[in-house]
Amino acid sequence: MNSQHNPTNWRILADRFIWYDENALSLIPEDVSDKEIQEYLYLYHSDNITIKEIKRLRAERVKGQ
Repeated sequence: MNSQHNPTNWRILADRFIWYDENALSLIPEDVSDKEIQEYLYLYHSDNITIKEIKRLRAERVKGQ
């Protein structure tokens, strides 16, 4: 299994986004839904980020490649 697809790993990336790395959301694999990310960020960090904003942040990495 690719470590990028490990559920714990994507949560660490979401945590990094909150704590210090605004690019971390773009590293979360596509098989993790935007809604799942949104729910995690709200539940564990009380962050009200919208799905639209999550999509935008995740898409930025694709544009840069």
